[in-house]
Amino acid sequence: MSHWWKRFKPNQSTLPAALIATAICGVALLVIWTPPRSPEADIDRYGEALSQTLGHANAGLMLNQDRIALAVIANEVANFDEVAGVVFYSAGNEIVALSGSTDPDSHFTAQATMDDTIAGYVTVVLNKAAFAPPARPWDWLLSIAVLIGAPFVSLGILQLSARGNRSLPIVSVPEPAPPAMQSSFVLGINLYNQLGLSRAQREQAVEDALTMAREVCAIHHGFALPIDDKGVLMLFDRGMVDAGQAVCASFLMLTLLEEFETEGAFRCHLSETECPGAPGELTDLPLEAIEETTDINRLMMLAALARPSTLLVEEIVCEHLEADERAWTEAYDHPLLVDLDAEGQTYWIAALPERQSQLIESQATVILGFNQASA
Repeated sequence: MSHWWKRFKPNQSTLPAALIATAICGVALLVIWTPPRSPEADIDRYGEALSQTLGHANAGLMLNQDRIALAVIANEVANFDEVAGVVFYSAGNEIVALSGSTDPDSHFTAQATMDDTIAGYVTVVLNKAAFAPPARPWDWLLSIAVLIGAPFVSLGILQLSARGNRSLPIVSVPEPAPPAMQSSFVLGINLYNQLGLSRAQREQAVEDALTMAREVCAIHHGFALPIDDKGVLMLFDRGMVDAGQAVCASFLMLTLLEEFETEGAFRCHLSETECPGAPGELTDLPLEAIEETTDINRLMMLAALARPSTLLVEEIVCEHLEADERAWTEAYDHPLLVDLDAEGQTYWIAALPERQSQLIESQATVILGFNQASA
C-alpha cells in the first residue's frame, strides 16, 4: 500500500495546479447552477393571487349563481398554460361552474365576499409543469468552458506566482524517422478486359482480384493494394520471399484468378521496385507513396502484353533466380516493348515444373475452398 501511495501521491508541482483547478471549477459551477429561487414559491404566489382575484371580481355572479357567466369565466381562465382547472362553489359548497381538472394536488381556494357576505368560494388548480425551469443551454456551454479553461487558468496563476526561472524546460522530441526504403518484388495485375466491362463490373473485378491477392500475401509475405479500376499491385518482401518464390506466388495468383468466379480477365508482370518499409509488415500503404518509386502505368501496360495464363518477368528479377529456376524462362519479344522502354531483356514463363505446379494447385484449392465456405 505504501509503495502504491508513493506512486500515486502528487508532487509539489502538480498538487497546487490540481487544487486551484478544482477550486475554480467548484466555485464557478456552484454560481452557474444555483437556482435564483424555488419554483414552489412562484406556484404559491401565483395560485393565491389568481384565486383571490377571481373571488373578488366575481362575487356578484356567485351570489346570484349565474352559472353561464361563471362557466365562461372558468373556461377562459383554464385556457392559460399555468392553470389546470377552475371551480366556482356556492356558499353551501355546491359546484356552480367547473372547467378543467379538479386534481387536489396543487389547488388554491379563496372566499368570494360581498359586503361581508360570503357569496361562495373559488378553487384554482395549477399545472406544475408550466412552472418548471426552462432549459439552460448557455449554462451548459459556460460549464464546459469552465471545465476546459480551469486547468489553463490554474497553470497561469502558478506561472505568475512562481519565483526565479518561470519558464518551463523545453524538451525536444525528435520526429519519427520515415520508414527505410526496401527493395521488393512487385507484381502488376492488369484488368485486361476493362474496356469491355461497365464501371460496376470493373470495380467488382478489381475487388475480386484484391481478395485473391490478399490470400496470396498471407502465404507469401507481401501487401496488396488496388489501382483504381485498372487492376491490383502486389509487393513481396524480399527479406522473406526470394525471386523463385515470387514467381510461384505470381502463378498462384494467376491460378486463383482463373478458377475464381469473376468477370475480369487478368495479365501479370513481375518486376522490382522500392517500397517504404517491409511489405509483409505493412498495414496501410497510400498509392501516392508507391507512385514515388514505381511507374504504375508502365507496369500495367507491360502486364497487358503478357499472354493468357503466363507471366512476364523483367531481367532484373531473372538475375535473382537460381540456375535451375532460370530454365523456366524464355526470352520474350513484342513490338511495344521498345515503345515502353523496357529495361533489358523481357522474359516470360509459360508454366512451372510439376513439383511447383502441384504445390500451387493444392494452395489454390485450400484458398478457394475457404472463400467458398465463408461466402
